[in-house]
Amino acid sequence: MARPSEDIEYGMMPRMIPLLSLEEFLAPADAKRVRSVLQKLSACGLDYAVTGGLALEPSLGLNLGRQRAFNDIDVVVSGYETLPPALGTAFMVSHAHPRRSKGKLAIQLVETIERVRIDVFSACGGTLERARSAQIGDLPIKVISVEDMACRIASEMMSFCRGDTVPPKCVDDHLRAVQAVEPHLVEETWQEQRREIDPTSYSGALTLITKALELNSGTFKKADYSTDIDSVCPHCENAIPFKIAKPEAIFEILGYC
Repeated sequence: MARPSEDIEYGMMPRMIPLLSLEEFLAPADAKRVRSVLQKLSACGLDYAVTGGLALEPSLGLNLGRQRAFNDIDVVVSGYETLPPALGTAFMVSHAHPRRSKGKLAIQLVETIERVRIDVFSACGGTLERARSAQIGDLPIKVISVEDMACRIASEMMSFCRGDTVPPKCVDDHLRAVQAVEPHLVEETWQEQRREIDPTSYSGALTLITKALELNSGTFKKADYSTDIDSVCPHCENAIPFKIAKPEAIFEILGYC
């Protein structure tokens, strides 16, 4: 999982920063692709924290974490306005959403050499302040806290409670994440991450989710990637420095758009 590395600051005792071994949770070829793309994001000057499956599995550790199929990379930034213009030339842009609210997709990028999609979300509340420092090889990164990830997953599971459809991985991630959180921290984090229609406490959400799973209140279905090159995104704004690529060009690289 994670091995410590010393981070020494002047006048301070050495602080241990975990070294993340992606190969423990990804196929070696996919781990190499992830490192390459993260290095490219950092080289562009993007200030980000890794979230999603790439952050969850190492955070859960060897007891709860597991090998995961690699689909894309999810990162969190403070907001659309902080995105460095260099991203627009280093990556293809498939979506650009300058007016979407916090917590939503800000921009979606495609790395053409490794054929990887990167979803960049704007942060809710103190998400980035709670992120922890880590290293992948010699690359310093930040990783979203397990409490933030657990809250986002639980909020998605609340859709299942209301009879909606969620991906099968959602319930598996939820059942593992709930075992790794600090109770007082996750309750504080829930207040920032929950939707207005969600319960007012994380513990209240857990009770409803457990009951919904017993009653099969919702359904599970793997998310489908769009192959409709004629679809139009209502949130996209096509402007320099983030000129949106044609859907057919995205489709040629990823096999979906």
